[in-house]
Amino acid sequence: MRYATIILLLIFLSFPVNSNANQDGSDMLAEKFLVVTKQKDQNIKLLDMLKTQISQQTNKHSKAKNLNEHKRKLLENYSNKMTNILVEELSWEKIKGNHVKIIKSIYSDEELRSLIQFFESELGQLYINKQQIAMQKLGDSSQIFMQNVMRRIQALEQEMKSEFDK
Repeated sequence: MRYATIILLLIFLSFPVNSNANQDGSDMLAEKFLVVTKQKDQNIKLLDMLKTQISQQTNKHSKAKNLNEHKRKLLENYSNKMTNILVEELSWEKIKGNHVKIIKSIYSDEELRSLIQFFESELGQLYINKQQIAMQKLGDSSQIFMQNVMRRIQALEQEMKSEFDK
């Protein structure tokens, strides 16, 4: 009886250990998936794009408003603070853990192994590289569409404002 109790106790104690070992394996697979699919590089490119957009908007706003030197420096200072917030909040180190959790919630270990094998292949790498180009072009295209949408919405707002003012 005592022998059976010890065996059962050892079995129950081993469950969390095995669960954690499996968890660590899943984490490693998810992290490898992120490396193979170049997610860190994509994150860096996204941050660079956002920093460029903030800088361009700041310059555009500064020129459009004919700001004096003091206001221009204030605008630049706040633009730099916004950029720093983006870099801090969207840094790879900060978001990587969340990406790992998401990948683990979507794919099984076996699916991750198969995907990693594919993305490590020549065809998989070709897909990743072309997909990055496609995403950039889709993003550029979306911006053009959104500019048109914003122009039309602003015109509609002006029309509505003039109706309200009557």
